[in-house]
Amino acid sequence: MQNFKRVYALATVALSLGLWLQRIYNWEHKAKSAISLLLYILVVVSFELYMVPMFAAAIILYEFLARWIGFKSFETWVMNADLQDQVSKEDESEDGEEFSFTAKMKMVLGVCQTVQNSLDLVASYCERVKNVFNWTIPFLSFMAAAVLISGTILLYFVPLRWIILIWGINKLTVKLRDPDYEENQEVLNFLSRLPSDVELNQMRVITKESSKRTNSKMLKSRRHK
Repeated sequence: MQNFKRVYALATVALSLGLWLQRIYNWEHKAKSAISLLLYILVVVSFELYMVPMFAAAIILYEFLARWIGFKSFETWVMNADLQDQVSKEDESEDGEEFSFTAKMKMVLGVCQTVQNSLDLVASYCERVKNVFNWTIPFLSFMAAAVLISGTILLYFVPLRWIILIWGINKLTVKLRDPDYEENQEVLNFLSRLPSDVELNQMRVITKESSKRTNSKMLKSRRHK
């Protein structure tokens, strides 16, 4: 139970960060989104490798100031008010009443099912990536090869910094230019068109059964003749 609470707390912080980025992306607060866009441009244009440990050190120093001076911590700053209220209410309810054995079993089974589904999703996408290189579906593999060759030529002539800058500006301003735009995950959509190994085995079994049925029907028709 304690480990579940630890994982749940980390998942809540990650969910809060995702919701915060989604609000920035949707331009719900135009001032914050505009500032985020300017910061993104400045970071991409002036980014150097030494900034990675510098950024980590800045977070550690900020947490030190938050603890000893009274600033809002990074975790509290990321989490929105709704999730903070939800977590606090759940903590109060857990402290106020003990979970029954049945409730604990249901919670453990739910977590196991979620982990199982997540592992299946990760394994399926890894197998689909492998099947791109195996030419399982030749048309999609040829399309992937053409895109990779085009990307190679583009990266040879255009610096990676400017590609990331143009991609990020387009990504952050798409909702500002077209509020009705529906986000499309091109890579995931492409991979979803490829079968995983489990789906390939199922297709082979179905093909064998259909061929057996066809052969049996042909033999019966010949016998009647």
